[in-house]
Amino acid sequence: MWRKNKKLEFSTVTTRGGDTGDSFLYSGERRGKDDPAFETVGEIDELSSRLGVVKARIRAVEHRFATEIASIQTELQRVASMVATRPDHELAATIKAITDRDVEIVEKREADLLAAVEIAPVFVLPGEIGELSALIDVARAVCRRCERRIVTTIRDPALPRPDLHACQRYLNRLSDYLFIFGRYVEQHHRM
Repeated sequence: MWRKNKKLEFSTVTTRGGDTGDSFLYSGERRGKDDPAFETVGEIDELSSRLGVVKARIRAVEHRFATEIASIQTELQRVASMVATRPDHELAATIKAITDRDVEIVEKREADLLAAVEIAPVFVLPGEIGELSALIDVARAVCRRCERRIVTTIRDPALPRPDLHACQRYLNRLSDYLFIFGRYVEQHHRM
């Protein structure tokens, strides 16, 4: 947890270590910044940031969703940590891995929301009803991109990562949840 009284030094933030187009994964391997693992971690970071915007907006309407989104952001950090760490590295044991239980939790969230909305059998045009639902739809689209990137990482011939299959399923269910969440906001809050 970040402490407000802790000040980072410039050399901690700006190391210049990535100036050559390479960087280090959490488990220490140096790879190109365009490596599938870095692409995946970057997409997950974007998703978490976009969910942060949603969290800031929804907090005023339904605090329970702000708490739920914060939990999802923490789960996304776990996904990113797994992607950035080889499964055979000693640091892998320090990461709380995404499991089928996490997938089930997202499915439960999805089912709970689905009970409170009507889903028409038509394509959704984001932004037709409100800005917040459009922001959720942007997060959903980024989540789908995260899923595609993690599949690329799983199938990377240089270092196949079958240990990430639960993460891929988690992202798949999360995008479904976000779709339903957007419809929930349209039908219950119209903002």
